[in-house]
Amino acid sequence: EKAYELIIGPPRLNRKKYIIRTLIFSFAVPLIGVLFWYLLNYIFQPIPILLYILGAPIALAAFVTLVIANLSNNISRLHDIDKSGWWC
Repeated sequence: EKAYELIIGPPRLNRKKYIIRTLIFSFAVPLIGVLFWYLLNYIFQPIPILLYILGAPIALAAFVTLVIANLSNNISRLHDIDKSGWWC
């Protein structure tokens, strides 16, 4: 049961965990993305076209991952307060 909770998460998402996850998704993940973008910019500074060829798909993948994680967090919280996930 503990391994299941580590992979899927706890069965209930209380208010504190919801707020912490929302703050992480809202601030920490985009900050890491910006730092990653500046790192790529520093590495590929002599050839800036490589920054856009390599950086844009990585940024898009990070954005899609962030949206999916945020939606799953919201849906999980809504289910815990007996609302439908369609409220998102």
